[in-house]
Amino acid sequence: MDAPPLPTSTRAGATPDAPPAASAAAGATSAAPRRPSSPSKAAPAAAAATPPLTPLASGPTISYPLPRELDLANTNILITGGTSGVGLEAAKMLCAKNARLFLLGDDYANGQRALRSVQEAVPKAKVDFFQCDLASLKSVRTFAAAFKGMAVPLHVLALNAGSCLWPYKKTPDGFELTLASNYLGHFYLAHLLLPELIGRPAAGPTSSA
Repeated sequence: MDAPPLPTSTRAGATPDAPPAASAAAGATSAAPRRPSSPSKAAPAAAAATPPLTPLASGPTISYPLPRELDLANTNILITGGTSGVGLEAAKMLCAKNARLFLLGDDYANGQRALRSVQEAVPKAKVDFFQCDLASLKSVRTFAAAFKGMAVPLHVLALNAGSCLWPYKKTPDGFELTLASNYLGHFYLAHLLLPELIGRPAAGPTSSA
């Protein structure tokens, strides 16, 4: 939002006041011209009206649509934090290109809403949700073991989840919550699933062009 204009009387560089008119009485001595107001006195008022910061969300956005001819059939993609925000929108775009998506999140209800949202946007979507708390190493271990047990190839692991909107708190593993969920949980998940990624033949995107 643009900042409101500064009042004329306080705007830096304002035109000095005009000198008062001379006395009309015969023989009267003309009044001395008034000195222009000092710019240094106007500066504090101008500084006080510093324009507010513009929130990032209100700025311009840029869209990068996937190439129309891109076909991700037979490509399995796992996205952490895929139940909202960037992760959810990425899931919709990738499903529209025929990829199979696995969404990972810590809240079951949010996961079900995300599934409905993807399926409404892409009726042909192949998408599943798995509940996993990245702040818990036990939860990450349990999910990784279950995913491996499915014997499903994994071609892409997108470590997208992240948040810092909570007060200081330690996890049951003894780590600070933000560090555990944003970094350690992702590192551990990647470590456990890395054999699945490097042990599978690549399913590179194909083009129908």
